[in-house]
Amino acid sequence: MNLAKGLAPAYVRVSGTWANAIYFQDNDEPQITKAPAGFVNILTRKQWKGVIDFVKATNGKLVTSFAVSNGVRDAQGVWTPKEAQKIAAYTKSVGGEISAAELFNEPTMPTAGGEMNKNYDGTSFAKDIAAFTAWSKTSVPNMLRLGPGSVGEGSPTMSLQGMGMSMLPTDSMMSAEPKPVFDVFSYHFYGAASMRMMRSGPFSTKAENALDESWLRKTDTVAAYYAGLRDKYMPGKPLWITETAEAAAGGNPYSATYLDCFRYLYQLGSLAKKDVKVIMHNTLAASEYSLIDQDTHLPKSVIPPS
Repeated sequence: MNLAKGLAPAYVRVSGTWANAIYFQDNDEPQITKAPAGFVNILTRKQWKGVIDFVKATNGKLVTSFAVSNGVRDAQGVWTPKEAQKIAAYTKSVGGEISAAELFNEPTMPTAGGEMNKNYDGTSFAKDIAAFTAWSKTSVPNMLRLGPGSVGEGSPTMSLQGMGMSMLPTDSMMSAEPKPVFDVFSYHFYGAASMRMMRSGPFSTKAENALDESWLRKTDTVAAYYAGLRDKYMPGKPLWITETAEAAAGGNPYSATYLDCFRYLYQLGSLAKKDVKVIMHNTLAASEYSLIDQDTHLPKSVIPPS
C-alpha cells in the first residue's frame, strides 16, 4: 500500500480481457460457483470494494471497463448498461468514483474474452459506443470516456493476424456510423508476445535483445500509428496508452529484472516528448511484468543482476 501511495497521484486501472465477460454479483452472499449465461467471470461486491478502498488509500483515480459479452446485449445484439449500471451504482454507494473507462477492453480482438458474437464488426462497435455514451452522460457524467482501446496494430513485426487471431481494425470501428466519439483516444501497446504464447519467431523477444534499438523504438512506431488515427478521427483529443508492458500475456521472465528498466524508461521519456499524456503500466503486482513482487510486495528491478 505504501509503495503504491508513493506513485500518487496516479490512475489505477482494473480491466483486461477478463472484464469483457464479467458478471457483477450485486449482493453480499457467498460467491456463486458459475457465471450466468452470457458471462464467463464473476466479480463480487467484496472484491470490488477492495479495489475502491485501495484506490482511496493510495490517492488514486479509478479506471476500468465494462462487460460487453452476450449477457448484456438486447434482442438486436446492441450493448446495454445492465452490468455497468450495477457497478457504477455500487461504486457510488461506497463512496467511490469511476474517473475514466473504456467500454471495451481491446475491441480489435472482440471475441478474446469469450461469450461474444463471432460476427462482431465495426458497425456493432459504433452502435455499442452510442449506447455507452448515452448511458454514461446520464449515470456517470463526470467519467471520462476512453476509446477505442485498440491493440495489435501499427507494428511491422507484430500483428494479431500474425499470431493467428482474428482482427477488427480500428479504422473499421472509427469510420462506422454513428461515428464513435471519446473524450480521450486510447490504445494498448505490446512490442512482443511473451513465451507463454510463443517461444520464438517474429512476435517474440529475448533478454539478449533487450537493449536493441529496434526493440526500444517499437513503442515510437506504434505511437505514430495511433496518433495518426487520432488525428484522422478525433483531432485535438488527448492520446493515452491505457495498457502496456514488456510483452503481452504476462511478460517474459526477464521483464521482472533490471534489464527491462531500459525499455520502460525509454518508453516513458520518448512518448512524453510525443505528447502522450498518460501511460498505464500492466501490472502493479501480478505476473512477470509487475512493478511489485506479488508474494513479497517488494519493488522489482531495483538493482542490476550481479
